[in-house]
Amino acid sequence: MARPDVLTYATPPLTTPLTLLGNARLSIYVQADVPDFDIVALLEDVAPNGTAIRLDSGWAGVLRARYRGGSGRLALLKPGQTVKLEVNLGEKGHTLRVGHRLRFSVFSSAYPFISVNPGTGNDIATDNASPRSARITILRGSSYPSALSLEVLEPRAQPSK
Repeated sequence: MARPDVLTYATPPLTTPLTLLGNARLSIYVQADVPDFDIVALLEDVAPNGTAIRLDSGWAGVLRARYRGGSGRLALLKPGQTVKLEVNLGEKGHTLRVGHRLRFSVFSSAYPFISVNPGTGNDIATDNASPRSARITILRGSSYPSALSLEVLEPRAQPSK
């Protein structure tokens, strides 16, 4: 992605096929200067020629921070508060071929696919305040072990002849 607000990681070109089979989940520690924001996570299979195929059906990897405790439990953040967010990227069933790379991106807006989060903390349905720009900081390291978890199908050993 060519946006300055997108954090992207990619594997080196694979030397053996990699099969993702099962759930993908992002555990991410964040701080923001607004009471509500979105986190969007995206997995892609990138071919040697740069062509990328999204491994998500729709926008499975989306979480609005106010609903981090579940859809029925609204909880706004205090600006500067550190929170751990769990973003479910859904079930995967895909094999990346030799020479391909797995690319992971995280960002906070996917408009027009996801409705704009104005960052005000007001009720989304009736909010007519001007949207606020959000500064979101992703924390990582031993104190904040943000991580992407993938279920990988291990290749079977071929029987000897």
